[in-house]
Amino acid sequence: MKTIVIYHSQTGFTKRYAEWIAENVNADCLELCQAQKKDLSLYQTIIFGSWAFAGSIRKIG
Repeated sequence: MKTIVIYHSQTGFTKRYAEWIAENVNADCLELCQAQKKDLSLYQTIIFGSWAFAGSIRKIG
């Protein structure tokens, strides 16, 4: 199963966690701006991480 971890990080913490997850599940890992240029239909599983602000996840949707 081909997996990718996509993240948006403002301070670097989300990037660090995304890299840890990608390493542990043997997945590709890209920042959101890079992933927007990639053909995501090649992946069966997409994991998205971002930071939270005022009760909502930033950059989702």
